[in-house]
Amino acid sequence: MLDVAFLKNDKLFSSFNLIAGEDGLHRNISNVVILDFEGIEENYYGFQEGDFVLTNLMFAKHHPEKIYNSFNALINLGVSAFAIKTVIYTELPDFVIELCNEAQVPLFTFKDIFIEDVILNINDHLRASANFNYYEELITPFTEQADHTSGVLELMDALNITDHNSYVSSAFLEYKASIDEFSMQRTLNKLLLQIKHLGSARNLRAIKYKNGILLLEIYDKLHLNNIETKDLMDNWKMCIKSLNLDMIQFHIGINDSVLPIMKLDIAITRSLYSYRRNLHQQESLTSYSDLGIYNFLYTLMDSTYSKEYVLDLIHKLNPKCTSISDFKKTNTFITLNECVKNDFDMDTTAKNLYQHSNTIRYRINKIKELLCIEDDLTFKFISAILADL
Repeated sequence: MLDVAFLKNDKLFSSFNLIAGEDGLHRNISNVVILDFEGIEENYYGFQEGDFVLTNLMFAKHHPEKIYNSFNALINLGVSAFAIKTVIYTELPDFVIELCNEAQVPLFTFKDIFIEDVILNINDHLRASANFNYYEELITPFTEQADHTSGVLELMDALNITDHNSYVSSAFLEYKASIDEFSMQRTLNKLLLQIKHLGSARNLRAIKYKNGILLLEIYDKLHLNNIETKDLMDNWKMCIKSLNLDMIQFHIGINDSVLPIMKLDIAITRSLYSYRRNLHQQESLTSYSDLGIYNFLYTLMDSTYSKEYVLDLIHKLNPKCTSISDFKKTNTFITLNECVKNDFDMDTTAKNLYQHSNTIRYRINKIKELLCIEDDLTFKFISAILADL
């Protein structure tokens, strides 16, 4: 959902001056509209909640009291913000500023920008935001429900994938450094343009998913014969390079297998799981074939029951921890994480943690005792889960 604060990241809005209603920058925008003759007739039938209202206040040229009447009526309807082009009024009456401050509705002024350009810009953001949310809503159930057939068909339709006999592979990329929504949107827009220029060379789709970009490559049977599974990693590396994306900047998970398009949900989930493992290992690229047992672990861990079980384990290890984020700050987590990385080699783990190996052994035995675990296999399995939170 697009909010008023988001627009402040846009270059076009850098010259906008916020003069009131700063506490309302969280308000969501559903549409952008012009206030004109309605202010004269005081008929606001066409306005709705969430409207971003643009006006030059021509209707109040000789009657400043009409500004109050119109703004008050629109605030009661729930509009998201006002932006005034300073053609008639270079300074606004105090009562207007007080009204917007009290109602917590942002009030902007601007000068050297066409109102039409503002409308086009906001509408572009609204369409992009709607598309981002739509795709995300289609993909998210893939990791939460058992039968995704209807979701797969809906996503295929949304992405204009018409050949139900085609095949798919996928990659998920997330920036290692934080990136704001506006920059993410701009990156995706550039990707879509580059994909268009690739033409028939690659049948690609790019989707914003959560804080990253999901890439899908579609193959027909003819092109599939030219791609072997062992070549898919190189194929994806060349693909990412052709899109001018620097792999060093991303955590990347790749589904290095080709699946029938009706298993699109599995293809996407595999790339998301690969990314998830990549993120924990702090590497730049991980493939599905690298997951090993973690493919089963992630599937298990995504269930509500498993999440509650993990929280129970954490509470046994440290009663003060009420969340996974709390647990990840503890020496217990740091020790388990390093042990798993080093296949439970105590000497290597101790060296990496700048501890004596006996200290590490003591910690491990204490963890086993708190969790009431005696056999090593169960402990390693549980440790792998806890270390990969």
